[in-house]
Amino acid sequence: MAVAFGEQIHALTGFDGDSASASEIGENFDDVTAEWMNSAIKEVVNVLPSNLKQKCSVVSVLNATNGTTLDLDGKGKILQVTRKYASDKHQVPCREVSPSLADLANDSSSMHAASSTDPIFYKVSNSSSASTLFVLPTPTDNEPSNVYYIGYPSFDADGSGSNINIKTATSIANFPDEAEYLVVLRAAINALEYQVVVEEDPELYIPLIQNLKQDYQQGLQMLGVAQPQQGAQ
Repeated sequence: MAVAFGEQIHALTGFDGDSASASEIGENFDDVTAEWMNSAIKEVVNVLPSNLKQKCSVVSVLNATNGTTLDLDGKGKILQVTRKYASDKHQVPCREVSPSLADLANDSSSMHAASSTDPIFYKVSNSSSASTLFVLPTPTDNEPSNVYYIGYPSFDADGSGSNINIKTATSIANFPDEAEYLVVLRAAINALEYQVVVEEDPELYIPLIQNLKQDYQQGLQMLGVAQPQQGAQ
């Protein structure tokens, strides 16, 4: 029988990752574990080779009904943007341009003008450091745009909304199966490092941390990651 992620971390570290009791820092153990899993999954996704990153891709459809722009807050790397150039035609790739060319791209008399057969996209950052993606010509219901980007699955202690329940889930949707155990290992390393700080005999955890870090590095290398992130060394 498959073991839930919180129980896996508990087994590796002794940290009660699926408990709703309060931890030494105030947050519940399961909430802390979910935060570590969220951090770990971003770290693993960001270093995966391109063929495995594709397994983490998500598509958002832009049109008049759903909205013609995309908020990029919390989203990973943009992989591709396409736009349908006529209601009975196929999607064509959009080329990315600098936001400084947006006005010219919207001017039909300009050499930089976007067209249905040569669409463009650009990203504009606002004061909060979040970005919004725009497509020109503006997508419509008959001529929608598809934005493909890296998605980061999100964990919490309850599985609310589209989040993954740390206490019951045994797999991660829209994520390469062969990399799932690395997310658990990375979160387990955080759990052990936490225990080094709060426990009376921290030296008991040092060998375990070293072993898990070695396993983590070897796992990344087996997936084709030549240089593991410095934080996991």
